Amino acid sequence: MNAYQKLLENKDSIESLLSVKIDPTSFESWEDAYWFTKCIYSVDDPAYDQKVINGFDIAFYLGLNIEVDRDKFLEATRVTALLYFKYNQYALASNKLLMLILSGDEIPVWVNLYFAITQIYTNLSLVAEDPDYYLFPYLDVAATDEDLTRRNLIYIDFLNRLVEKKDSDYIESIESTIIFEKACEYHLNTEKALLYFKNAFNITAETPIELESSEESPEKIDALEKHQKELIAANERIAALESKVEELYKALEEKEVAIEEKNKLIQASLGVPDKTSEEKPLQQDQDDVEAIAVAIEEAENDLEKLIPQQTFPNAKELLRRRKILVYGGQQSKQDQLVLHAKKVFGLTEDCFDFVLDYERIKTHAERVQPFSDKYAGVLIGECPHKTTGTADYSSLITKFENEEGYPYPVRVMTESHKLKITKTSFGKALWKLLYHLQSQAD
Repeated sequence: MNAYQKLLENKDSIESLLSVKIDPTSFESWEDAYWFTKCIYSVDDPAYDQKVINGFDIAFYLGLNIEVDRDKFLEATRVTALLYFKYNQYALASNKLLMLILSGDEIPVWVNLYFAITQIYTNLSLVAEDPDYYLFPYLDVAATDEDLTRRNLIYIDFLNRLVEKKDSDYIESIESTIIFEKACEYHLNTEKALLYFKNAFNITAETPIELESSEESPEKIDALEKHQKELIAANERIAALESKVEELYKALEEKEVAIEEKNKLIQASLGVPDKTSEEKPLQQDQDDVEAIAVAIEEAENDLEKLIPQQTFPNAKELLRRRKILVYGGQQSKQDQLVLHAKKVFGLTEDCFDFVLDYERIKTHAERVQPFSDKYAGVLIGECPHKTTGTADYSSLITKFENEEGYPYPVRVMTESHKLKITKTSFGKALWKLLYHLQSQAD
């Protein structure tokens, strides 16, 4: 038995291995490199993630391949791919997985599903233009319940990515009908992400539940049809409420702008302002603002009641002791956002780092380092276009989206595609991030 394997199986202390610097000359064989790396991986400490990647790469270099030891090679490839995903290094993961797919050997389903993830994150424009070639062959291999669940999460993540990129030049064309039909085939007609996709791309086709057998009992068919109608009605109520909230926020913005303009006129006037002429209009405006704020609160509370509460029953576990970074304008109210996250997803305040002040955002972004395990993702609302450390990028979010290693970014956008943090847009962005994390969970 290999010495490192014996160390691992006997559950002996491996503290001494953690500080060892490794390179290809550190080991006599691929077995040594493999079992050494397995020891490091068993610690389950993000501080040693890069060392795990390096260790398995050395094992590959020293001769570990699918012909030499299939099980160990696949396990090393799987762990390496997961770590690449963790730090947004999708291109590196894609290269390893593609070599397996092209080898002609029989490979496990997870290889195809993981490769589908890399396609979405490295070739989204091509996938949107020709999903029959770039995506569906890798997703359609799913067969077991576990594989089907993972496949559907990956596809939902894909739909959300398309909606996020809808108004950018990144996607040149999209086969929306094919994509929509595949969503129906995967039985995703009850998913909230599909509703967003339909609305974003103006798809009006129905999404009937396809019964698996014509021999279903009449009672079961009736129950399914009733369930479908209830879901469609619930989705319609959600869409209507989100539209109402969006209109209320727009009215609030307009009223706040009006107040600001009137205040500027008062300050610019000569002498003491005429209180009799200005006080009443300003007071009326303030009353209007308070009334709109109350209406927003009521509408968002109604919305919370409609949103499924158990979509992510283990949301905290998806974070893996990491936090979610939130950048947004001063209009954001942290206590309300935390309350919403707790109600809908079970996430508490210690799960977040909020940076909701423009001046703090400008300097804080520079301290977010690539390949750090501090953050599981970053939600980005209204931000300064230029912050310290964005270099040649036009904005902070384009830097996070285009450079490898940064926490997974999600734009916090209103229904009118404006970057802004409201309780509703924050909830939807958080939903997308959790879908992404769950689709990549081991």
